[in-house]
Amino acid sequence: MAPDAIVKHFADVETIGARFCILLGVHLGFLCVNFYMKCLGIYPLPSTVSKFWTRVYNLLWCFYLSNHLLIIFPTFYAFGSTTQDIAVATYSLMEGLCMIECIVLLIHFKYQKSDFKILLSLVHHELNKKKRIITLDNGNVYIIAFVLIAIMYVLIVFNYIQRPETVHYHKLLTTARYPFSTRAAAIKIILSCHQMVVLLHMTIILTSDGLAVLLTIICTVRLKNLETKIRNGKRGKLSKRIREHQQIILQVEETNLIVRIIVIKTVFCFMVFSISTGIQIFHKFEIIQIFIVMIVFLRFYVSAESADNMATCANNLGIAVYSTAWHEEKTKIRIAKTIIIQRCQNSPRIFITGFMSELNRKYFLVVAYATYSYFTMIRTLIGKNK
Repeated sequence: MAPDAIVKHFADVETIGARFCILLGVHLGFLCVNFYMKCLGIYPLPSTVSKFWTRVYNLLWCFYLSNHLLIIFPTFYAFGSTTQDIAVATYSLMEGLCMIECIVLLIHFKYQKSDFKILLSLVHHELNKKKRIITLDNGNVYIIAFVLIAIMYVLIVFNYIQRPETVHYHKLLTTARYPFSTRAAAIKIILSCHQMVVLLHMTIILTSDGLAVLLTIICTVRLKNLETKIRNGKRGKLSKRIREHQQIILQVEETNLIVRIIVIKTVFCFMVFSISTGIQIFHKFEIIQIFIVMIVFLRFYVSAESADNMATCANNLGIAVYSTAWHEEKTKIRIAKTIIIQRCQNSPRIFITGFMSELNRKYFLVVAYATYSYFTMIRTLIGKNK
């Protein structure tokens, strides 16, 4: 075998291996997201489920929501009543914001369940096609980011358990302060179980981020596969490609309605956690706060990366059609290609009118640079006070 052929052979093997890893990662991600959504009470049940189990599942959703509502007021009471120890205040703020995130997600998933059901069925259909082409640029970035998030999440839990005794309130799991005595053994057991449920249910935050990235990735994959079909496909199937492109655009619009709420709360929490961490660093270095900011930072980055890749694939699709000799084709084919080119002028994007024009790497870098400038200012103040 010639040297060039050997190099090409190994390159093909490497490409196939990379595609297999990405395909396996997407499949595992979909299975994990499905499993956690069912456990956390936010999975949109199919219409075939009986009324009895539907009511039971609705009760599970109410159980989680009531637990968060019952603990959020004592948590913010602890935040407001703390005037001397900044550590207790930052812990209470951190817990309260996470609880607000969980409440927002529970309500969001509940009242958008029909849209979630449609999008999840599209994901399931795309992953179970017989002829699957999963090609993503920097596909391993998502796997690495979520592995790092999982590792830091475990480290946060370990460090949170080992946090200073001054932060504990009567040796309960959170900093929540109640308007009654909690020293009795029975009350302490009940409150500990209640707080344990709340803390475990906070994994809904990571699950929702995983779902947002998964939905965006599927849109990206469909756009990339459509580009390949147009480059290599027959001219007679252009009308079919136009319909497929229209379906993808509608899927992106539905995805934006779902994902933008998840993304915007991540951005908001990233800013608030960064500010509270800066205040904490000003008094005392806290490893838990740093890890939390890094987790939210990675969550924000993965969302921005997936949204940017989706917009890039949409632009590449228009370029792929425009680079062909479309102006020399027959009238019917020229019209079909012109329709695709015109639709690609408005790139599909994740956005919120008036707040976030487009979620992409540029938006992420702007927020990251502002955070870096803030931490630099805090370090400068600390250096002057020494």
